[in-house]
Amino acid sequence: MVSDTAVIDEAIQAIFAANDAELARYRNGEEKLFGFFMGQVMRATKGKADPQAAKARLQELIRG
Repeated sequence: MVSDTAVIDEAIQAIFAANDAELARYRNGEEKLFGFFMGQVMRATKGKADPQAAKARLQELIRG
């Protein structure tokens, strides 16, 4: 399991850069997209990210 927040943060930032339209939609109220972003984090880390740590970092960073 990867619980290093630097690795998780790097993955999240890359996902935000690649999915800027979805990020804007989330920030405009489409909260159901959180699951999409969570899935992308797990994919980017090949399922090795600690889900709780990834969710916490994603919740913090997605707000902008």
